[in-house]
Amino acid sequence: QCTEYTTEHQNTKKIEISVIDNKYKYGEDYSLGDIVDVVDMCGLEQGAKVTSVTRVWDDNGYKCEPTLQL
Repeated sequence: QCTEYTTEHQNTKKIEISVIDNKYKYGEDYSLGDIVDVVDMCGLEQGAKVTSVTRVWDDNGYKCEPTLQL
């Protein structure tokens, strides 16, 4: 018996994250398409794919906001 896997039927979640203490830098430590480790508030760790990144420069400085897909 063969089971076909397609992404069309896959559940997708988007989450908001904060990069801790700006320790990790976009373009140096991670890029689009990378799988990164995410730890939730309960301490559970899982991999998530970087699907987009918003980079903002304003009066408050620079901010990088990645979007991840679990």
